[in-house]
Amino acid sequence: MLAPLAAAGVTAELVSTKLGFLPTDADGQVEVMHHLESADSVLFDAVYVAGGRESVDALLAQPLAVDFVRQAYRHYKPIAAIGEGADLLSAAGVGAPTPEGAKATGSANQPAWNEPGVVVAGAPDEAFAKSFVEAIAAHRHWERKVQ
Repeated sequence: MLAPLAAAGVTAELVSTKLGFLPTDADGQVEVMHHLESADSVLFDAVYVAGGRESVDALLAQPLAVDFVRQAYRHYKPIAAIGEGADLLSAAGVGAPTPEGAKATGSANQPAWNEPGVVVAGAPDEAFAKSFVEAIAAHRHWERKVQ
């Protein structure tokens, strides 16, 4: 996801539960620039939640991660998630709540994700990246119904 964002002129900064480096799917590494304890979503223009069960479960165990996404949503910022990352959006109250005990599907067609500026897909592809970049370009999504 970093490559399409960079190609569109978007600068990505990683926020995580630990500083240092995180492994990528392509056997590389990306640097974590901010720790959840010292970063606030108001400092960023958008939020992207990567998939991966182990990663998302670690974030779900961190109230700061859930609050980070919740605050970005309440500030009408663009939010995107891939696969299991949609579970963090559900936990943060983004979109319609997922039924008790159910996991978010990560489907862009799921009514829960029919929210202005919220882009969710099962896997990153060109259409997903384009939709997220367009959401970022709009900056804030005031038409969103936030409670």
